Amino acid sequence: MKISCQKIGLKPPVVRESANFLQIIFERPPIKKFKEKQLPFDNRRKTDEKPTKNRRKTDEKSWSSEQEIKIIKFIEEHNKIRSKDIEILFNIKSTRAKEILKGMIDNGLIIKKGKTKGSFYILEK
Repeated sequence: MKISCQKIGLKPPVVRESANFLQIIFERPPIKKFKEKQLPFDNRRKTDEKPTKNRRKTDEKSWSSEQEIKIIKFIEEHNKIRSKDIEILFNIKSTRAKEILKGMIDNGLIIKKGKTKGSFYILEK
């Protein structure tokens, strides 16, 4: 064990015996602390990359319009939609789904039926 530790640059282990126990202690090398500029990898967010298909695009109006069209088509096919359906359809969080639905209600495109988890949305007549 001592030879193996020396080969990889570690201090030899300390062996202690007491009564019916044998204790072997390996000393870990000190952990180096890096400053942000010295990190061996870049963990900062890359803002210049193109957005993925599920992230919001810079032109918020066209993005909302695309989503609204898909939501209207979904309602036409299924007669109603829930916020959970929108989360799954666009792979977005519940808060974003509710923002979209609120915008569509405000624009007079859909109406909300119900007030709790069982609420759903239908097309405005």
